[in-house]
Amino acid sequence: MRIQAMVHAAVLVVVSTAVPVIAAAQVATARPCPVENAQVSVMFNGVDMDVAAVRTKLDAKVAEVKALAEEQHFSKLVLQSYNYNINANYNGGNGSEMHYQYSGNFSFAILPADRAVDFMQMLAKKGYQTSVNVSSYNNGNCSQGIER
Repeated sequence: MRIQAMVHAAVLVVVSTAVPVIAAAQVATARPCPVENAQVSVMFNGVDMDVAAVRTKLDAKVAEVKALAEEQHFSKLVLQSYNYNINANYNGGNGSEMHYQYSGNFSFAILPADRAVDFMQMLAKKGYQTSVNVSSYNNGNCSQGIER
């Protein structure tokens, strides 16, 4: 009989402590709706004679765009992706010099989303090949969806 009482007491403790944890988890995941994301991408291509110079150019492009973005004081600025290709290419026949063709892109996640379009336009005016993607969604975890 005493063992059964201890088992019941343990079950009551687990149940009574689990309920506030579940309620707290609901409150912690509440977000305003809709959730918005913006991504500004920059594409590039070129040719160079030195593969090390190509890598330096690529790093400089990322750094320059990041510096321009930091001047905008976005609430979120994260380098989300960075992709590039470098291909060896001979122009002409034997004895011609090696050239390296390169292309690629990089993307920054930016908030607020409504300012990302203006940033993309600013980059385009500076000669960058650029694009913007803005998405908005309601995933059901919004603060106005939680009932108490």
